[in-house]
Amino acid sequence: EEAEKWLRKAIEIDERLGDEPKLAIDYNNLSQINKARGQLEEAEKWLRKAIEIAERLGDELHLAIDYNNLSQINEARGQLEEAEKWLRKAIALMEPKGPSTTLETLRSNLEQLEREKKQQTHTS
Repeated sequence: EEAEKWLRKAIEIDERLGDEPKLAIDYNNLSQINKARGQLEEAEKWLRKAIEIAERLGDELHLAIDYNNLSQINEARGQLEEAEKWLRKAIALMEPKGPSTTLETLRSNLEQLEREKKQQTHTS
Protein backbone atom coordinates (compact mmCIF):
# COMPACT_ATOMS: atom_id res chain seq x y z
CA GLU A 1 0.00 0.00 0.00
CA GLU A 2 2.72 2.43 1.04
CA ALA A 3 4.89 1.60 -1.97
CA GLU A 4 1.99 2.15 -4.33
CA LYS A 5 1.14 5.49 -2.71
CA TRP A 6 4.68 6.81 -3.26
CA LEU A 7 4.90 5.34 -6.74
CA ARG A 8 1.68 7.09 -7.77
CA LYS A 9 3.16 10.38 -6.52
CA ALA A 10 6.25 9.72 -8.66
CA ILE A 11 4.00 9.01 -11.65
CA GLU A 12 2.19 12.34 -11.13
CA ILE A 13 5.51 14.18 -11.05
CA ASP A 14 6.99 12.35 -14.04
CA GLU A 15 3.78 12.88 -16.06
CA ARG A 16 3.84 16.59 -15.23
CA LEU A 17 7.53 16.82 -16.23
CA GLY A 18 6.99 14.70 -19.34
CA ASP A 19 9.87 12.43 -18.26
CA GLU A 20 9.00 9.41 -20.39
CA PRO A 21 11.99 7.21 -19.47
CA LYS A 22 11.19 7.53 -15.75
CA LEU A 23 7.47 7.15 -16.44
CA ALA A 24 8.07 3.84 -18.21
CA ILE A 25 9.98 2.59 -15.16
CA ASP A 26 7.22 3.85 -12.85
CA TYR A 27 4.60 2.00 -14.89
CA ASN A 28 6.70 -1.18 -14.83
CA ASN A 29 7.04 -0.90 -11.05
CA LEU A 30 3.30 -0.34 -10.62
CA SER A 31 2.75 -3.40 -12.78
CA GLN A 32 4.99 -5.43 -10.46
CA ILE A 33 3.01 -4.30 -7.40
CA ASN A 34 -0.22 -5.41 -9.07
CA LYS A 35 1.33 -8.72 -10.14
CA ALA A 36 2.44 -9.39 -6.56
CA ARG A 37 -1.18 -8.85 -5.46
CA GLY A 38 -2.37 -11.32 -8.08
CA GLN A 39 -4.10 -8.55 -10.05
CA LEU A 40 -2.81 -9.75 -13.40
CA GLU A 41 -5.13 -7.70 -15.64
CA GLU A 42 -4.13 -4.49 -13.88
CA ALA A 43 -0.48 -5.55 -13.95
CA GLU A 44 -0.64 -6.12 -17.69
CA LYS A 45 -2.38 -2.78 -18.28
CA TRP A 46 0.45 -0.83 -16.62
CA LEU A 47 3.14 -2.97 -18.21
CA ARG A 48 1.73 -2.36 -21.68
CA LYS A 49 1.98 1.39 -21.02
CA ALA A 50 5.65 0.91 -20.08
CA ILE A 51 6.23 -1.17 -23.22
CA GLU A 52 4.62 1.47 -25.43
CA ILE A 53 7.00 4.13 -24.10
CA ALA A 54 10.10 1.91 -24.25
CA GLU A 55 9.28 0.94 -27.86
CA ARG A 56 8.78 4.57 -28.84
CA LEU A 57 12.06 5.58 -27.17
CA GLY A 58 13.98 2.60 -28.57
CA ASP A 59 15.04 1.68 -25.03
CA GLU A 60 15.97 -1.95 -25.67
CA LEU A 61 17.22 -2.74 -22.15
CA HIS A 62 13.99 -1.65 -20.47
CA LEU A 63 11.98 -3.19 -23.28
CA ALA A 64 13.67 -6.55 -22.64
CA ILE A 65 12.86 -6.22 -18.93
CA ASP A 66 9.25 -5.31 -19.75
CA TYR A 67 8.94 -8.29 -22.12
CA ASN A 68 10.33 -10.55 -19.38
CA ASN A 69 7.75 -9.20 -16.94
CA LEU A 70 4.97 -9.71 -19.49
CA SER A 71 6.23 -13.27 -19.88
CA GLN A 72 5.89 -13.75 -16.12
CA ILE A 73 2.32 -12.45 -16.14
CA ASN A 74 1.43 -14.93 -18.88
CA GLU A 75 3.20 -17.70 -16.98
CA ALA A 76 1.16 -16.87 -13.87
CA ARG A 77 -1.97 -17.27 -16.01
CA GLY A 78 -0.74 -20.66 -17.20
CA GLN A 79 -0.30 -19.34 -20.76
CA LEU A 80 3.12 -20.87 -21.23
CA GLU A 81 3.34 -20.52 -25.02
CA GLU A 82 2.58 -16.80 -24.76
CA ALA A 83 5.06 -16.50 -21.90
CA GLU A 84 7.75 -18.15 -24.02
CA LYS A 85 7.04 -15.83 -26.96
CA TRP A 86 7.69 -12.70 -24.86
CA LEU A 87 10.74 -14.18 -23.20
CA ARG A 88 12.28 -15.05 -26.58
CA LYS A 89 11.63 -11.47 -27.76
CA ALA A 90 13.47 -10.18 -24.69
CA ILE A 91 16.43 -12.49 -25.34
CA ALA A 92 16.54 -11.46 -29.01
CA LEU A 93 16.91 -7.83 -27.92
CA MET A 94 19.72 -8.58 -25.48
CA GLU A 95 21.82 -11.19 -27.35
CA PRO A 96 23.38 -8.72 -29.83
CA LYS A 97 24.63 -6.63 -26.90
CA GLY A 98 26.80 -9.47 -25.61
CA PRO A 99 27.00 -11.12 -22.19
CA SER A 100 25.19 -9.39 -19.33
CA THR A 101 23.43 -10.24 -16.11
CA THR A 102 20.14 -9.32 -17.80
CA LEU A 103 20.78 -11.82 -20.59
CA GLU A 104 21.78 -14.49 -18.06
CA THR A 105 18.55 -13.90 -16.13
CA LEU A 106 16.45 -14.09 -19.28
CA ARG A 107 18.09 -17.35 -20.36
CA SER A 108 17.62 -18.79 -16.88
CA ASN A 109 13.95 -17.78 -16.97
CA LEU A 110 13.58 -19.50 -20.35
CA GLU A 111 15.16 -22.71 -19.02
CA GLN A 112 12.73 -22.64 -16.07
CA LEU A 113 9.80 -22.04 -18.39
CA GLU A 114 10.86 -24.92 -20.64
CA ARG A 115 11.01 -27.21 -17.60
CA GLU A 116 7.55 -26.03 -16.58
CA LYS A 117 6.21 -26.70 -20.10
CA LYS A 118 7.67 -30.24 -20.04
CA GLN A 119 6.13 -30.86 -16.65
CA GLN A 120 2.76 -29.60 -17.87
CA THR A 121 2.98 -31.91 -20.92
CA HIS A 122 3.72 -34.94 -18.72
CA THR A 123 0.84 -34.23 -16.33
CA SER A 124 -1.78 -33.61 -19.06
